[in-house]
Amino acid sequence: MRREWAVCMALAGAFLLSAAIPAARAQGVSEKDLWLAFDFENSIEPSGGSAKGQMTVTFSRETRGVSPEGTECAANGPRFVKGFQGRGLYMGGESRNLLKPELADMEFPAGKVEGVDVLEGAAIEQVKTDDAWFGETCLKVQSSKKLGSGVSFPITVSGGGFYVFSLHVRGQGQLALRVVKPEGAAWTVGPEKSVSCSSNWSRHAVWVYATDTVSTSVTLATNAGERSEFFVDGVQLEKREKVMGFAFPEKNEYPYGKELSPGPWTPGRQKSAGDFFCVRWDQKFMFPIAEGSYSLWFKPCFARGDCEYHSIIERYYQWSNLACWPYCQLNFFRGKNSAEHDQRSDMGQVEVRRPEAFAQDQWCLLTVTWSNAERKSALYFNGELIGQTLSMCDSTYANGFMGIGNDGTSPSNTNGVLDNIRIYSRALAADEIKKEYEAGMTRLKEGK
Repeated sequence: MRREWAVCMALAGAFLLSAAIPAARAQGVSEKDLWLAFDFENSIEPSGGSAKGQMTVTFSRETRGVSPEGTECAANGPRFVKGFQGRGLYMGGESRNLLKPELADMEFPAGKVEGVDVLEGAAIEQVKTDDAWFGETCLKVQSSKKLGSGVSFPITVSGGGFYVFSLHVRGQGQLALRVVKPEGAAWTVGPEKSVSCSSNWSRHAVWVYATDTVSTSVTLATNAGERSEFFVDGVQLEKREKVMGFAFPEKNEYPYGKELSPGPWTPGRQKSAGDFFCVRWDQKFMFPIAEGSYSLWFKPCFARGDCEYHSIIERYYQWSNLACWPYCQLNFFRGKNSAEHDQRSDMGQVEVRRPEAFAQDQWCLLTVTWSNAERKSALYFNGELIGQTLSMCDSTYANGFMGIGNDGTSPSNTNGVLDNIRIYSRALAADEIKKEYEAGMTRLKEGK
């Protein structure tokens, strides 16, 4: 049971973050209804709400970390990136880079490139540039052929699990990233990845399931078009310790045709801990239990086919005399290419599957409302009601803490960007939530 309610977006007691972002005020949501808000423009501290200044907010990560934009942050330092509006907070899970340091960040001593093979028709060199994704150098690849020209990365995996290989690339050309399956090996490889280069760095990944120890390679080569020139940086090979639903090859449960996302990039031969953002209050402080709403904008950095648990929000109590505590889960589960939104309480349960949910690198609005008077909690995805269940809590106080991006007890971190988190002291109406989503998407399209 502990594992269930500690999985992803806990509506714990249906009490967490609220519906609507700043422009919600113009849609009828009053300032007095706002209990707590986080915008992440200047810090991780609350940016508004009646509870501002009465919360203890902490952020922790035991190791240094690197943001999706290649910026390095010290241990226990939050990683701020471009958000839904202004800045957002990047939350990353645990990862370990198995590659050598010089190959991981393309920082070869004296410029001598090692651990990279050159495919026919290509030439490579290490270049020093201000535009490197990480550090000061990256790998420059020039191809004189339209097809099959590029670079190859030899890898060795020790069997018994899933491995994800990823890299960052920019430049010109149509490329293909794929794992070369050794002849006769008892391996399963993921789908080839098409790469359309641009002037901006983008990350791409392929995976392999190995049952034995075999050396092979991952190639990045021209796939179509004219001769190309591209740059490579931020390379990673990691073992996926836990992939739900794919553990038994005899059941043919491999994620055929699906992607598995890499964890946050980590310098070679190092391990990075997951981020944990915690908001804590004590019993003397009133939390909106009788009714309320919460919401946040979330941009996943994991693939739709990814099936590990991703803990977005978790709510804990430090005392146990609550009559019931309905909650909500949002997770990728058993590789069924769908997001599962699961609301439960002692009084009912509803489960909704949305195949289109959580598109990688696309913003979505997650909203939950609850009301003791109506004995109901509801879950909204992008302004649409997708599930509701009976719920009620008889208590009027709750002490404890809220964990964001990590459930606080297990490595089920999410991998994505959070922004505009809101907690409200009343249950927002469906039309208010719909208008908030539409207004938010309008601002996003207009770049405001």
